[in-house]
Amino acid sequence: MKYRVVLITGANRGKCFALTFELIVVELSLDAPSTITEAISQVEKQHRVDHIDIVIANAGICNHWGPVSEMEDVDMISHLEVNTLGPLRLFRATASLLKASKQPKLVYLSSELASIAGLEKSSSLTTAYGVSKAASNYLIKKIHEENEGLIAFSIDPGFVQSDMGNRGARYGGLPEAPMTINESVEGIIGQVSQEDIFLKLGLHANWLLLAGQRLRVPRRPQNPGNSSDSMEIPCRGRRNGTMS
Repeated sequence: MKYRVVLITGANRGKCFALTFELIVVELSLDAPSTITEAISQVEKQHRVDHIDIVIANAGICNHWGPVSEMEDVDMISHLEVNTLGPLRLFRATASLLKASKQPKLVYLSSELASIAGLEKSSSLTTAYGVSKAASNYLIKKIHEENEGLIAFSIDPGFVQSDMGNRGARYGGLPEAPMTINESVEGIIGQVSQEDIFLKLGLHANWLLLAGQRLRVPRRPQNPGNSSDSMEIPCRGRRNGTMS
């Protein structure tokens, strides 16, 4: 990835820790708005960062497992606080720095569990997580449409062997998630670093996990010798211009 300045939330472990090379570490909490603005201010003043080329919103939680009938209000609220309001707060705090970039991108790491159409095929019991991710997908699309020149899109990083992914795999009776962190990271870098996302998918490409064209990220074959096994990752971009 050739971009010089990339901000990644939730990079203390897992797939986004593997994305970092030379880094500036700042502490923030997505459910505490003041820590976000303070962290961005620290980056600007102490480290003289005057623009950000890519913001990757990765931090999130998945703390409730069970049917809707067993879900408490606090479960839904806590997931919306971090997974939905968190990216909104992050965008507001970084908007001016993104605007200063020649080709800004806002990337949200979503999930296949956010797909409404996919509910018919899914037995997942992660309602609060799925709802919060689906809401964020809508939010990212609105940000994309309202800010000319900013390419904002969501990526499904796959069923990854992160702490959260392996916990979900064990809950479903699997020893671990099928995709390694390195495989996911390679796919994320490959899609985020593309400069022709908009041209590749087209002006009216369908949005995200609901339907339409999808970008593919390879994963470890489920059966030995089957090299064609892959995981689809949807994404959308727009023409470069000037943020308004």
